[in-house]
Amino acid sequence: MPHMAPFAPFFVVLALSGPLPAAAPPASEDLAACRTEEPTAQVFAACGRLIASAGTDKLERAEAYARRGNLLRDRADFAAAVTDYDAALRLSPDMPAALNGRGVAYRSLDKLDLSLRDLDRAIAVRPDYAEAYNSRGVTHGVLKDLDRAIADFDQAIVLEPNYPAAFNNRGNCYADKGDADRALADYDRAIALDPDYGNAYFNRAELLNRDKGDFARAIADYTEAIRRDPRRATAFSGRAVAYSRSNDTAAALTDYAAAIALDPEEMLNFRNRALLRINAGDFRRAIPDLDRALRLAPGDVKTLMLRGLARLKTGDRKGGNADIAEAKKRDPKIAASL
Repeated sequence: MPHMAPFAPFFVVLALSGPLPAAAPPASEDLAACRTEEPTAQVFAACGRLIASAGTDKLERAEAYARRGNLLRDRADFAAAVTDYDAALRLSPDMPAALNGRGVAYRSLDKLDLSLRDLDRAIAVRPDYAEAYNSRGVTHGVLKDLDRAIADFDQAIVLEPNYPAAFNNRGNCYADKGDADRALADYDRAIALDPDYGNAYFNRAELLNRDKGDFARAIADYTEAIRRDPRRATAFSGRAVAYSRSNDTAAALTDYAAAIALDPEEMLNFRNRALLRINAGDFRRAIPDLDRALRLAPGDVKTLMLRGLARLKTGDRKGGNADIAEAKKRDPKIAASL
């Protein structure tokens, strides 16, 4: 979540000479700008001017609140987005776009009952609203009500047959149900419709890596996802797993380093990198990774067992035996399986 900068006093100084400030754009220009899909500061400002202007009519002000709510939601400022959607709905209680937007924002705030309430209402007001079906399907998916989620994505696709997000999201549900073939077909369709769709490349890579064992194609898809979002740590860690399964240890270690640099709080990246090093016989370099993993997840049994084995291999019998004993104490079944 973004952090707000500390408040700083704002002082206005009237100049006695010099150029006058530029005049505000006409209201018609602000309305056109506010309606664009570009998430820019200029669009945000245009919506704000429409909201503040006494000359803006009721419905246009409601539209400006809803559009600014979308911009806030895209910035992950979900509480502020809900405030703007609330204002839009006070002015226009049955505005489908505001209901859909608030339903999505509520989902991000983990208020899933309120999310469904708004999305149900958006669909009731506008039964041909494909985006609301897609949004409700995602909320059903979060609730693990996969059959209802798939039904919503089906309807979104009926209404809008070339809807990449609906295919991608339905693919996620099929993957969760263990239907890898249907999931793969949906990811393929999403990418065919939008060849720049990073999430679909990532999701297809995960499926190929986890369920299909097609590591070469998985690596290619992770690479496409990274090309579109170079800060996606999970794409680097996923590709590291695929490289590891392809016996390319050097490439896997490089990707784990990138994933850790982007997300140093993810314990699995440290543990998995340590396991790679253990398998390569590099026990001394594995131990610091396991130390870090245990700081992030104290008492994790698998990590304790791995560190115990690594310590024994480096001659630290006391430390190794202590780790293994603690692991067995915490969970004898897991410890015995390793």
